[in-house]
Amino acid sequence: MMSNLLSGQQIFAESVPKFVDTEWLAENIEKENIKIIDATIIFANPEGEFIESGYDLYLERHIPGAIFADLIAANVQDAPIPFTYPGEEQMKTFIASLGIQDSDYVVLYDSGPQYDVDFKADSWASRLAWQLEAAGLKQVSVLQGGINKWLEEERPVETGDNQPESAPELSLQEVADKFVDQSQVIEALEDDRYLIIDVLDEAQFSGEVAPFGEDRAGHIPGAKNIFYGSLTDESGDLLDESMLKERFDEIGALDEDKHVIVYCGFGVAASYVARAIESLGQDNVSVYDGSLQEWTENHDLPLEK
Repeated sequence: MMSNLLSGQQIFAESVPKFVDTEWLAENIEKENIKIIDATIIFANPEGEFIESGYDLYLERHIPGAIFADLIAANVQDAPIPFTYPGEEQMKTFIASLGIQDSDYVVLYDSGPQYDVDFKADSWASRLAWQLEAAGLKQVSVLQGGINKWLEEERPVETGDNQPESAPELSLQEVADKFVDQSQVIEALEDDRYLIIDVLDEAQFSGEVAPFGEDRAGHIPGAKNIFYGSLTDESGDLLDESMLKERFDEIGALDEDKHVIVYCGFGVAASYVARAIESLGQDNVSVYDGSLQEWTENHDLPLEK
């Protein structure tokens, strides 16, 4: 009998894709080394909470076999910028706590970008995927459309909690360029080998809306703008590859000689767009971890409108 203990490289004839669809997951869900991770975060809910764990929602319904990963716990605690990447050692401990081993193939999903919006994006799952890859995991994909699409297709779910067994020590090597810091972005402003992309909506990009203060509205000088909520169809799947390529080609993001730096408010939506760019073959992509929240707090740094 053929074993169903398959690695991501065996499942896919070529490289592991950055995104998979619900049909693929439904067909492969019972393969033993596939780890399904629910990375749901509740963002800007009606009760006024800015950010909270999606654990309670996970308990109500999740994809069969899924383990909940608390993205808040996966980052620096009490940091001034939400979701600050904690570094290699903390990420290794976090990965092991999820029962993930080096050879596992990890599929992450979430429950949408934030409460009550009219667009779809796999932002939270993409942020955690970006961190897992930064820590050295190589077989990681994000489920397009997340659990919302899964439910719309009337696929099975389960309730309660799946407790993982802690994995043995991991032999991972951190990938240095997945994140850049403020000093690297400042250097990039004067270097035409870099392309900076702002993925917030046009109102924030133009300075019409100023979430970080009226005197600090706008975008990092020279940045191009592609709104992260404009990359999917109504189902939550990414747009057709040719359409995505056209969008990113227009701003030079697929130029193999460019190093692309992506930012948003605090590094979550940026991870989704960075992942989409990688899926089109661009290997030189980094996320500015502190993003616009950190940039606007330093009044010596310029902004454009």
